[in-house]
Amino acid sequence: EAIATENHIDEVFTDENENSDIENYTTLSNDINKTNDKETLTLKNDYQYDLNKDQKTITITKSITIEGNGHYIDGNNANGFFTINAKNVTLKNIIFKNAKTDDSSIIWNFANGKLINCTFENINVSNGAIRVLGNNNIISDCAFINCASKEYAGAIYANNVNLTVMNCYFSKNSNNQNGGSIYSPYCNLNVLNCSFEDCYSSAQGGAISTSNGNVNILNSNFTYCSAGRGGSIYSYPSKKLNIANCNFVNSNSATDGGSIYVNGDNQTISNCKFVKCNSEENAGAIFISGAESLIELCSFTDCSSKDGGSVRSGDNLILYQCQFVNSNATEYGGSIYANSNLTVIDCTFTNSQSTSYGSSIFMNKNNLTILYSDFNNCPSDMGSIYAKSNLLINNSHFKNSGKLYFSDCKNLTITHSTFTNNDNPAINLKGVTNATISDSNISSNARTIILEGSKLINISNNNISGNDKCVVDINGGNCTISNNTIDATGIDATGIQAKNNAKAEICDNEIMSRGTFTITVENSNATVKNNELCSNSKTCEDSIMNNGGVTSEGNTKFYLTPSFKVTAQASLDMARLVNIITITTTGKDLTGTVTVTLYLANGEVEHSENITITNGKAVFTEPFLAAGKYAYVVNYNGDNRYNPASEEGNITINKHATTITPKTAKVDYGYAYKVLVKIDGKSVGAGKEVALKIAGKTLKAKTDKNGYATFKLAIKPKKYSATVMLNNVVNEFKGTKKVSVTVKNVIKAKNVKVKKSSKKAKVKATLKTSSKKAISGKKIVLKIKGKKVTAKTNKKGVATFKIKKNILKKLKAGKKYKYQVIYGKDTVKKIMTVKK
Repeated sequence: EAIATENHIDEVFTDENENSDIENYTTLSNDINKTNDKETLTLKNDYQYDLNKDQKTITITKSITIEGNGHYIDGNNANGFFTINAKNVTLKNIIFKNAKTDDSSIIWNFANGKLINCTFENINVSNGAIRVLGNNNIISDCAFINCASKEYAGAIYANNVNLTVMNCYFSKNSNNQNGGSIYSPYCNLNVLNCSFEDCYSSAQGGAISTSNGNVNILNSNFTYCSAGRGGSIYSYPSKKLNIANCNFVNSNSATDGGSIYVNGDNQTISNCKFVKCNSEENAGAIFISGAESLIELCSFTDCSSKDGGSVRSGDNLILYQCQFVNSNATEYGGSIYANSNLTVIDCTFTNSQSTSYGSSIFMNKNNLTILYSDFNNCPSDMGSIYAKSNLLINNSHFKNSGKLYFSDCKNLTITHSTFTNNDNPAINLKGVTNATISDSNISSNARTIILEGSKLINISNNNISGNDKCVVDINGGNCTISNNTIDATGIDATGIQAKNNAKAEICDNEIMSRGTFTITVENSNATVKNNELCSNSKTCEDSIMNNGGVTSEGNTKFYLTPSFKVTAQASLDMARLVNIITITTTGKDLTGTVTVTLYLANGEVEHSENITITNGKAVFTEPFLAAGKYAYVVNYNGDNRYNPASEEGNITINKHATTITPKTAKVDYGYAYKVLVKIDGKSVGAGKEVALKIAGKTLKAKTDKNGYATFKLAIKPKKYSATVMLNNVVNEFKGTKKVSVTVKNVIKAKNVKVKKSSKKAKVKATLKTSSKKAISGKKIVLKIKGKKVTAKTNKKGVATFKIKKNILKKLKAGKKYKYQVIYGKDTVKKIMTVKK
């Protein structure tokens, strides 16, 4: 909300002298009294309370503005500042410090006041640095530092008013009862864009405490705030509470709600972040209770508590699109402990832990609903989710986590969900009545489902596969297992057990097993009918281990029909051409051999071979198979689980693509020219011979481990068209590529002037690469008029030629001569001008 500014009628100055002096409260009070209504008093001095001269309180009784211009008012650790008994008072740009009083340092009794860009520091009071009793006041762009209160609110105490606090900074404020920085009973409070650091209350609300009001806390940050309850925010009872777009870091409480404790009728916490928040008892981040509560779009990271590592709820709570990472409870509910109705929608739980029940969620009673949510790496021997409530889980996913443990609850539904790599078992029902587990994928878990004394259990239309041990263990109670697809081919897959007076109906399931699938009935009754079994057993009845009352009818054995896919890959063995043929089957436990026949385009047989199948694959190599298209036929004779099968198709052997890069290069004279050789996009590796034809010569080099061949080019600097080729390989790998190579001069010389009359002349030349790296210690030659002069380059690559008198005598004054500087085959020609 923008702060409205007023058009002031006049300005009153305390002193025409612009030098700042320290005045007492009496002077300030007189200046205020001399300021007319709606005028602005501009301070030019600092003020300090004088115990011997000043009255205790300065009272403002007119609608004035005090512009502080950064001056301070000092209570001298013996007094407060103002009592405001007028509407529309504005205090701006003032520093208030060193107040000490049994009341508040500023008591604001009237409405529509504004406190703008002021600082309060080292304030020691009983009820807030500011006590706001007037309505519709605004506190903006202020700082409250080291403000301490014996009772309520270290910084701001507002009672039964509308108050907005915006763009303010609170640091190291404290109190002994409510609200380390702000306490607002019976208020409509707006806190916007504020920051709270290291604020503390020994009772409730390390930063803010509210009750019986409508509260908005938006776009604010809370860091290292702490309290007995509600480390950053405490609101009880609340009418309506909205906390949005806030960050809470290292907030903690001695009891409940490491960051927030809230209890009321209507509360929303939205788009907030909680990091490393902690409580000693309940709710590392949020303790929330009330008729209607919503937490949405929030993230919780590294939060911890005894119960409810991140959240504990008392009444109706909805969690929507929240993320829980590394939440931890020393007892119950690693992420959430719920006492009543809880709905979780589109949330993720990662690495949640607890030492007791519910590493992710502990649900004590009433209704738990989980929709479209993910649980990853939340292990627990006592359940990733533990619930004693009515339950609905729909379209949710559980991976690498603890079992779902439901005890003594009714009306449980799990549908359209997945369970993968979870602890033993994936689902555990104990004393549950009326439960349905349907249309879900339960795979690769230590065990699948354990039922202990549970009644009216329906397990239907699920895909159950790859679990280590028993698919369903029925220990007492009654259960129907129907219309499931069960792949019990995992390690020690022992099938279905019914014991201890259980009643089971096992019907219309499709069951597959690598070994002998068993349905074990001990002191129980079971009906086994209309199931289809694919296993090593002769019949379905052979799979029933009967030590009770079993009715078996209409069960059949079936065989699977495999399919095959053939792929070809040419190896990169360049001395001989080998093609790797791979046959992949849908039956990973298929046994025996397949016969593969390859045909040429004219129908002739190119190759035929029997290959053993291992882990669903059969592989053979065919040497010297030319590039082209081939037809294939795969034949399989079947085993005790799979039908005979035949499949036809085509494979293509592609030509090899040899690439040599770069196609164009610039190389300094005497330096290396490197080429990279690849075949089918992969490096040829070490030891392959590569030839370079350039300047009428053929140079040879072997590739290094990365496929690079390196040639040193000591040829005349200029641009060359060259050829690079891969040697000593079969034709399919040979590659000849045209390249352009420019060899650059490394000699740098200039046109020079010399004196014929000199005893000797000095001429300099430089050897440097194109990257300006000096070439030192090299011998180079200067040639002029058939005479040669030699010199060595120094560490900077500079060679200095000394042309002696006998050479200078042969040169005519006033003439120009061509001279050459020579380094190997690198030659530069320049002009030498001779003077007298």
